[in-house]
This record gives sequence, structure tokens and C-alpha cells, in this order.
Amino acid sequence: MTLLRHAEAHGGGLTRADRDRPLSEAGIGDARYLGAVLRALAPPPQAVYTSNALRTRETVTHLLDGWPGLVLEPEIDPDLYLAEAATIWDVAYSALLQWDHVWICAHNPGVTESVEHLCGNRIEQFPPAGVVRILFEDLLPSGTNGSLLFYHAPERALFRGPASAGGVA
Repeated sequence: MTLLRHAEAHGGGLTRADRDRPLSEAGIGDARYLGAVLRALAPPPQAVYTSNALRTRETVTHLLDGWPGLVLEPEIDPDLYLAEAATIWDVAYSALLQWDHVWICAHNPGVTESVEHLCGNRIEQFPPAGVVRILFEDLLPSGTNGSLLFYHAPERALFRGPASAGGVA
């Protein structure tokens, strides 16, 4: 399973609702770069789930641009909007019963809490455009038996231009 937080978005202010915040230019660059990183490190997704917030939908669109030829319509799940870890896992578990390679794009603090719940790793303040891949040898309803395969977070200076191959931890 690949779990990611949406890329950087514009602030909402008084003129737009939180759900309607688009990605910033930096966020678009980060999402495109992340698509290239995932293409190099992970199999293509069989299913992608995203909240109904504009910033998560745009993140997924730019990520999938990194997979030429992949035709996949993301599933928009309103329950993922500002979801807690338990809700994120409910969506992931249902999807993982059907597919091996699932992406979930959601929000903090739920993403940070999910990583800790699913594989016991604590990532302080999971950043925008951060991503983890978690492996489940045996899929359990509790989801607490995952192993962290990798964690990648953007480094602001590296994400302004075309994709490069650095920065994976």
C-alpha cells in the first residue's frame, strides 16, 4: 500500500472553502516529482483512493502523469477528507482485499497517525507530498502488522525543476 499526503496547497483565507483549495505551484512540482519517484520505486497502482478535497484530487492527477500509459480513474471517497487513522485503514483494507497495489491520498493528522498505527513508525508532522509504502505479509483487519518499505518527503530545493532521482530514504 502507498499512503501519501496531498502536496502543498494555497491557503484558504476567506474566499474559498478548505475543500476547494488548489495546489500551489510548488505543490504541483512536488506531485509531479513524486510521480517520478514512485514510478522508479513501486509497481503501478491498481486502485487509487482520494478524498474529495481539490488538493488531493490534483495531487493524484499529477502523480499519475508520471505513469505514461496508465489509465486509472481515482476513486473519490468523501470519508477520506480529514479522516482519522481508523477511517483511512477501513478504506485501505477494503481495497487491499481486492488489489495488491493501492494508493491512498489523504490529509494530516490522519496520515501521520496511520503510519504509526499500521507499521509502528513515527514520522513527525508528515509533510505535504510525503509518501510511505507499507507491506502487509498477511492482511489483518487490525492493520497493525505492516512493514515500512520506504518513506520519501520533499526537500523544497529539489522540487522546483524537472524530476531527478535523489531524496529517497
